[in-house]
Amino acid sequence: MERCDRCGFVSDSLPARQVASALRAVAAQYRSRLVGLVQGSERGEPRPGPWTAHDHVIHVWGVLSGHRADLMEGGPSTGGRHPHTSFEHDDPAGAIETAAAALASLVERLGADDSRPDDHRPDAVRIGRDAVHELAHHLFAIARLVDDTPRSASG
Repeated sequence: MERCDRCGFVSDSLPARQVASALRAVAAQYRSRLVGLVQGSERGEPRPGPWTAHDHVIHVWGVLSGHRADLMEGGPSTGGRHPHTSFEHDDPAGAIETAAAALASLVERLGADDSRPDDHRPDAVRIGRDAVHELAHHLFAIARLVDDTPRSASG
């Protein structure tokens, strides 16, 4: 079992039957964490240099969208980042929740079929675990941004 040095996530510790629910549960945590941090009108790609909460959201959304495309297309993995996706959402937390729910539905549907030897589709459970790690890892990074944000004298 490999443990992420930054966020502590251990992919193999997540049972296959819990991957889809974990995707939904961790994505739901973005709503409370992003309050006041990400403006819905922001668009684009993550910027070079230290990332903001918005950059983390764009990245996670792109990874979730890429993983979903990988599973739907049944081809070789793109590494989770679909080349034709662009973040254009007014509700960033909602975009994360929607993308995670769509991926979770595919993991539920395809996870039971992963044992077919002639199927070249990427392993749905492995991809789901990777996506849960991405969600958790970047949620942890956003929490660190909040914790490192200078407070005013009154707050």
